[in-house]
Amino acid sequence: MKKIVPLVVLLLFLAAPAAPPAGAAPEAPPFKIGLAKVDLTPDPAKSPITLNGYGARSRRPATGVLDPIYARAMVIEDPAGRLVALVSLDLCFVNEEVFDTVVERLRGLGVTEHNLLLAGTHTHDAPSAYDRRWIATAIMGAYDPQIFAQVVDGTVRAVEQAFAARREAVLRYDVSELPGMNRSRRDPAFDVGVGGFDPASAIKPNPEKYPTDRRLTILRADDPQGNTFGVFVRYSAHPTILSPENMKISADWPGVMTARLEAKLGAGAVAMFVNGAEGDAAPLPDWSNPEQEIRDMREYGDKMAAAVEARLPAAQPMTARFVAGHTTRRALGKVILRPFGGMPMNPGFARVLYLRPDQPFQALRIGPLMLLAVPGEPTTATGQELEALCGGDVQCLTVGPANGYQGYFVTPAEYDEGGYQADSCFYGKNAVAKIRDAMKQSVRIVSVRP
Repeated sequence: MKKIVPLVVLLLFLAAPAAPPAGAAPEAPPFKIGLAKVDLTPDPAKSPITLNGYGARSRRPATGVLDPIYARAMVIEDPAGRLVALVSLDLCFVNEEVFDTVVERLRGLGVTEHNLLLAGTHTHDAPSAYDRRWIATAIMGAYDPQIFAQVVDGTVRAVEQAFAARREAVLRYDVSELPGMNRSRRDPAFDVGVGGFDPASAIKPNPEKYPTDRRLTILRADDPQGNTFGVFVRYSAHPTILSPENMKISADWPGVMTARLEAKLGAGAVAMFVNGAEGDAAPLPDWSNPEQEIRDMREYGDKMAAAVEARLPAAQPMTARFVAGHTTRRALGKVILRPFGGMPMNPGFARVLYLRPDQPFQALRIGPLMLLAVPGEPTTATGQELEALCGGDVQCLTVGPANGYQGYFVTPAEYDEGGYQADSCFYGKNAVAKIRDAMKQSVRIVSVRP
C-alpha cells in the first residue's frame, strides 16, 4: 500500500493543469465591437435634390426615393483600448470636407484622421449637394448646406451610436475568390452605354489583359453566444446597374445586398459594404431600361448577399487582436488635363476644384488585414501596385473611394492606352508612383504590431 500512494499522487500531479508562470499576463479579452446605422435619405418633395455620379442627368432634380440610403458604422476596440472606426456611406464618394468635419466632431471619442475610414459605396443615385467644389456644382448640381449637414450629422451619429453599443465580441474574417460577378470596364467587349455587352459579338472579353479584383472580404462580428450581429463586406464593382435614366434616390445593388443580409441576421444586426479597386470594375448587368435595371439591381444584390451568406460559416476567428491606423497627408502636384494634351491646370483654379491640396492616404490594420484607403477610384492594376507595399504576413486590400475624392488613379500603361479612366486621372502618367509613395509611409507605420 505504501508503494501505491506515491503513484496515485504522481498521476494526480500529471493530470492537474499547469500553473501559469509567475508574472504571466492573463489571456486577452475579445474585441469590443459596436455597430449602428443612420438613415441619410433626404425628401425630394421638400426641396430639389440632384443626384451624383452621372453628368448625363444634366442636373435634373430627383423625382422620388427608390430605396433608402444609410450611414453604417463599425467601431472596433482591441484589448489595449485602441480604436478603429469603419464607416460606409451610401454616397457616390466622400469629399475631404466631409471627412475633416466628421473627424473634428468625433475627436472626443478618440477618433482621428488616422483611425477613421470613411468610404462611399459609390452609388450613382445618391444626393450630390453635399459637395461645394466648383466642378461638382457645375456638373452635378448646386451645393446645399442642409444636405451637407445631414450627411455629416448622420455619419457622426452612426459612429457615436456604434461606439456606445460596443460589447465583447469575436471578430472573424474570410477572404475568398468570387468569380463571375464583376468585369472590367476597360475591356472593349464591354461598353458603358445601353445594352453594351453582346454575347454574340466578335469581340470577346479578355480577362487576362483586363483583370478585376475578385476577392470577397468579410468581417463577421459574433457575440459570446455565437450570434452574428455585424458583417462588413468588401468587393470591387461599381454600383451602376441603374443608369442615368433613373431619377430616384437609391443605394443601387449594395443597398439590396445589405438589406437582405440584415434581414437574414435578425433584428438589430448591421451589414455594411465598401468598394475595393473599383475604378475599372463593374457588375455584369449592363444598362437596359429603367424597369429592367431595377430587376437587375435586385437580382445582383441578392446574388451578392447569397455569396456572402455562403462564406459566413468559413470565417475564421481573428487571433491577432490588435488594431492600428495611420494617415499620410500628401500633395500630389499639378492637376494635369489629359484630354487637353496634358495641359497643367492653373494652381488657383485647381484649389477651387479640390479645396485641399494635401490628400489623405490611409493604412488601417485589423489583425492580419490591412485596408489601404485611397481618396479616389483606383483601377485593379493600381490596387495591385499599392498592395505590393505590404509584407507577406498581412492580407492587404485596397478600399476606394475613401476619405476624399480626387478622380481616378491609373497606371502609366493605362494612362498611355487612354480611355475614360485615363482621361479622369488628374495627376498625370505617374499618379500611381505619387500615391504609392504617400501610402508607403502609412503602411510602414501600421506594419509594426503595437
